[in-house]
Amino acid sequence: MSPESEKVGKELAAALGGPTAADRTAFPGGVGDQGDEARTRNETVEKASLAAGSFSLDPAMPATTASLPPHESVVEAVGPYRIVEQLGEGGFGVVFLAEQREPIRRRVALKVLKLGMDSRQILARFEAERQALALMDHANIAKVLDAGTTAAGRPYFVMELVKGISVTEYCRQGSLSTKARLELFILICQAVQHAHQKGVIHRDIKPSNVLVAMQDGAPTVKVIDFGIAKAINQRLTEESLHTGIGQLVGTPLYMSPEQAEMSPLEVDTRGDIYSLGVLLYELLTGTTPFERERLQQASFDEMRRIIREEEPPLPSARLSTLNGEAASTLAGQRRTEFWRLVQSLRGDLDWIVMKCLEKDRTRRYETAAALATDIQHFLADEPVNAAAPSALYKFKKFARRHRVPLGAAVTTASAILIGAGLAIWQAAVATQARAEAESAQTETMEALRSATDDVVEKLIGSKASLGPRERSYLEAAIERWKRFAAYKGESALARRMRAEGAFRIAYLQAKLGDYEEALANFQTAIRLFEKLSQDFPAEPSFLHDVVTCQHNLANLHASRFDFLTARAVYEEARKKLIELGELEFDKRHYRSLLARHYHNLGNVLRHLGERPEARSALTTALEIWMELSLTDDAFRREL
Repeated sequence: MSPESEKVGKELAAALGGPTAADRTAFPGGVGDQGDEARTRNETVEKASLAAGSFSLDPAMPATTASLPPHESVVEAVGPYRIVEQLGEGGFGVVFLAEQREPIRRRVALKVLKLGMDSRQILARFEAERQALALMDHANIAKVLDAGTTAAGRPYFVMELVKGISVTEYCRQGSLSTKARLELFILICQAVQHAHQKGVIHRDIKPSNVLVAMQDGAPTVKVIDFGIAKAINQRLTEESLHTGIGQLVGTPLYMSPEQAEMSPLEVDTRGDIYSLGVLLYELLTGTTPFERERLQQASFDEMRRIIREEEPPLPSARLSTLNGEAASTLAGQRRTEFWRLVQSLRGDLDWIVMKCLEKDRTRRYETAAALATDIQHFLADEPVNAAAPSALYKFKKFARRHRVPLGAAVTTASAILIGAGLAIWQAAVATQARAEAESAQTETMEALRSATDDVVEKLIGSKASLGPRERSYLEAAIERWKRFAAYKGESALARRMRAEGAFRIAYLQAKLGDYEEALANFQTAIRLFEKLSQDFPAEPSFLHDVVTCQHNLANLHASRFDFLTARAVYEEARKKLIELGELEFDKRHYRSLLARHYHNLGNVLRHLGERPEARSALTTALEIWMELSLTDDAFRREL
């Protein structure tokens, strides 16, 4: 045996898991002249890979000496591949860094079955992983390059060497924005979709099985470790391979409820959709839906119950619970303000994630491609298919979660009051379900309102004309607001949703130049808000909304040079302002609203040639603004 081979053999015997200095080279496809961002991402992956100590295809498994028995402590080669060092090991296989000399020179990852792991079931599972990988040909899935049997009769297969780190670690090290994280996640979905199309379910999607490597100066993902993959409607091996009843397969933190059930129920591709949802949750929030420590400390049955029955919080809600230091750290990693980060998750991203995490798999995305498409729609500011669950569905879930106490309540109520008691109970639960649904709708509406205002005022408002992209965004936003304009129910909140939906649709239609439709919707909004103001006279916000709608309607008339109608609408708004001033309303906001009113009215009067009246209105507006400015100075001095 050569001195070089003996040296490598001794290193293997010592089970040194880290790469040698010679291995620690730059990634293929050098940075070159690619700009700072590409260079930073390249360095992020390289540094983190070196810090991790290996380029392992199973980085979660440390190298150990247990896989190498004494009589095999010095290993020089496996087939035509020279062993360099051990990278890691899994339940039944060991992964080595190896060099191929002929017919081409390259470094590869070689996975060989452990000695003694030659039972029929393990051999079948090892062969199943080899066949599963061989079936697939996708840029984001680690490729099988070769396969064979060692001199000792143990099967092995050779994979491309993935020089990368876990996707979550890459995002953390590179301080990736939410948008960049979603773009990487789309690549993961496309890889999983390819596997599903080839008839293979991964069953263990998690960060350590999704690596990010640099290729031609750009990050690319590689899905690895199909060790517990399952075939759909085909046989991966000649041996019959089944998961036994009562056997838990997968990683609990990322496991679907049907996997945790351990029942004869067949796990299908939607189990991978659930795991993708957990991964997306972690990419967006920095944590998993269920806390790692809690699952680790729970008993086996309690852990399975949590996965099967408990509903995780919305991603935005999970972020909202962070304390100041944790919130600041997370925001810094995303290069944004914390409130903007929370706001970006509310609404569409919340519902995309929760659609993946549905306990009922029939309510999840049907395919990984459908999930990727919804994220692409979100990134393009287009409507997404995911939406908040209906009140009826939430009620059913409430009933399932509390079936024991609810069943006892039904029995007691029947015995005491029979139909009457049951009706009261049902009404109370239905009311609660409606309240929960309306609360969720309110959160969604607030997020949509904020997003609409931000984009319209900061991006569209500064442009003289709208391009195709701006028009597409406004049209998509109108479609979302139509959900609220058509909201059912007679509660004050439901009525307000309909009124604001009509107002926002009118506002966006005015931006698009659809004046007739905008006029009609402004009038509808004014009518709905006025009725709310009459029914709830002690609530000043409804009267404020009437004035806001009237101002926007008057502005629309003025933009069409119908100054007479605009003045009439402003006069109506002035009457409402007088009423609003008599109520307990935020005085500072009221004065600011009054100043805008006089300013806009003054401009209309100037166009009508009524200069003295215009001067008086504009002077009043100026005096109020000066007063507000002085007040601000006083506040600053006090602080």
